[in-house]
Amino acid sequence: MPNASELDKAKYDVCQSISRYKRINKLTPVKLAHKLGINQTKTDDILFGRINEFNFEELTAYTEKLNGETIKQTNYPKKKVFKREGIPYLGKKYKIVFWFENNNPD
Repeated sequence: MPNASELDKAKYDVCQSISRYKRINKLTPVKLAHKLGINQTKTDDILFGRINEFNFEELTAYTEKLNGETIKQTNYPKKKVFKREGIPYLGKKYKIVFWFENNNPD
């Protein structure tokens, strides 16, 4: 994905993260689909990284169903991305995402 947009890279990372969650937790695709509340076709699209089938908000909503366990630090050329799930604010939990140009948080 050398020419992919930042959004497409982020969507791909979320798909890969969900796939990793499936492997680590030894879930079958059927059990993952049930946990995410989606059908098998959509689950296969995620597991095979078919990012054009989803918008970013939809994919991140699926990670929330996995309690945010799929989020990790991701590095892109000249950018460092930190994602944090489950930040409480006014009775709800939110996700915070920081992008640092040139890996510099200043």
